[in-house]
Amino acid sequence: MSFIVSNTYDIHATASLDLQFANKKSLVDQISGRNLIDHTRQSSATYVGSDGLIKTAVTNLLTYSEQFDQWTVTSTGVGSNPTVTVNQAEAPDGSITADEIYLDINGGTTSSDLSQISESVSITSGITYVASVYLKTTDGTSKDVMIVNPTGATNLVTVTNEWQRYTVTDTASSSISSTFRIRLRGSESTSDSANLYAWGAQVEESSTVGEYVKTTSTKNSAPRFDHDPETGESLGLLVEESRANQITYSEDFEDTSWSKFNISITGTSSVSPDGGANATEFTPSSANSRVYVDLTTSEDDDHTFSVFAKAGTGRYVTLRSPSYGTDTTIGFDLVGGTAQEGGIITDFGNGWYRCSMTFDTNGDQVGQPSIYLATTLGGYSGDVGETFYLWGAQLEKGSFPTSYIPTEGLEFTRAADVASISGTNFSSWYRQDEGTLYVDALPVPTSGFPSSVVSIDDNTINNRIEIIKNNNQCPLAAIIYEGTGQESLTDAAATFAQQSQVAFGFMQDDQALYQGGSLVESDLSITMPTVNRMRIGLRITDDEYLNGTISRLTYWPTRLPNDTLKTITT
Repeated sequence: MSFIVSNTYDIHATASLDLQFANKKSLVDQISGRNLIDHTRQSSATYVGSDGLIKTAVTNLLTYSEQFDQWTVTSTGVGSNPTVTVNQAEAPDGSITADEIYLDINGGTTSSDLSQISESVSITSGITYVASVYLKTTDGTSKDVMIVNPTGATNLVTVTNEWQRYTVTDTASSSISSTFRIRLRGSESTSDSANLYAWGAQVEESSTVGEYVKTTSTKNSAPRFDHDPETGESLGLLVEESRANQITYSEDFEDTSWSKFNISITGTSSVSPDGGANATEFTPSSANSRVYVDLTTSEDDDHTFSVFAKAGTGRYVTLRSPSYGTDTTIGFDLVGGTAQEGGIITDFGNGWYRCSMTFDTNGDQVGQPSIYLATTLGGYSGDVGETFYLWGAQLEKGSFPTSYIPTEGLEFTRAADVASISGTNFSSWYRQDEGTLYVDALPVPTSGFPSSVVSIDDNTINNRIEIIKNNNQCPLAAIIYEGTGQESLTDAAATFAQQSQVAFGFMQDDQALYQGGSLVESDLSITMPTVNRMRIGLRITDDEYLNGTISRLTYWPTRLPNDTLKTITT
């Protein structure tokens, strides 16, 4: 299989690692055909789908999804305690990670004759959950096995000698700590024993089963492959730092946490950016009208306020941050799709724009982030009798907006994305004495905020090979050997504030950095460090996240010639 970056050089042919995040929407390496990446994010998170709508990534709430030896084994009546033997068969993903489970009720026929394995998970009243697991028998026979949703709902399934994903869906009637169970019981099944292979257990908040997400000791959420909301273009893997939405009802403007001043509201009256009919219609009733929330912060730092807005018969929205340090006011044109200086407006299609502004707080101040529905760009005067639509408000600590974080009564924190390659998954393709890295990425386009695109290290800060966007929005490549920073390659004339293709070739006493077909800088006096892992969109110091998307990441186990670096970045 080959993938051409330019008309004259096939980078796939000689590479040892090729991660085509945008093209494949997958973590699978296109050279080995395997997923070499460990990806975690211990919370749900949103992204933009190919249809331009905001989606929520699948989150597996169940721990130890492939480690059934960590589950609780139980027997009652004449049932025997189950046994679990790890890593006995090829799993549906091709790895040897399927565990063998033996269940036995010793011919029992009553409900007290039980043999099961279970794993704990907390559920919330009114939420629908789908529980799932991959099962097949070890000996080619078919067996009746019960799987039990944490809500208590059951599904008696016939397990065959072929891998199948079995599910059970139900809505929780109470908020409790419960368990997902795989069991035999005398009153439920004709099978009195079963030898099974099991893999990929999952519990998710949904009415339909989603993609499988591996977990270990904590819950985990799927990687996000983002898209341009206006064009639907695939942008690649989204990697962001942790952020919290401090607005507790991000979509429910009718809640009392939102103050409405001289304005009338109609509830769910328009299709929102997530495709649901849950946007709110507003109509100013006098010249002085706004909606706002009262929030308190003790953090003297930048905050970003954003909201999705759509023009009805009205046109202009103004965001304001009174009592938060400097009184910042920025206007947005919902017809022309423009913003005043300092504002960011992003087209989400169907007339929707995400409007955002950043301001400095003043420490321990009560603030009222406000939304005015105005007659002029940047004005306060309400456009009486005209209509506007709002959805998805967010206040987050930081100097730029990140992906939307929904809230339903409480502040919610989106955990950080962590993606890395280590162990034999790393050593199988990496060469210690020379190599070339190619990245096609869009870091956070904010001046003064560095972004890490890729970092290769030894799990310390002392030995590293990195490509980053620096404080001045320029590409920078650096090699650190035994704690000593060597010549960093950068150029103030280059910019990494937009989608860019960058290649970094390195070997003893020879390194060069190219971007967009041009040499950024080269150096002939470096020492190569010994490293053992790659971090994608993050540095070992757990800061300077990419906060953007990476479309492609490729590595060659050779220092490619400068002419080739120029060609592949053109």
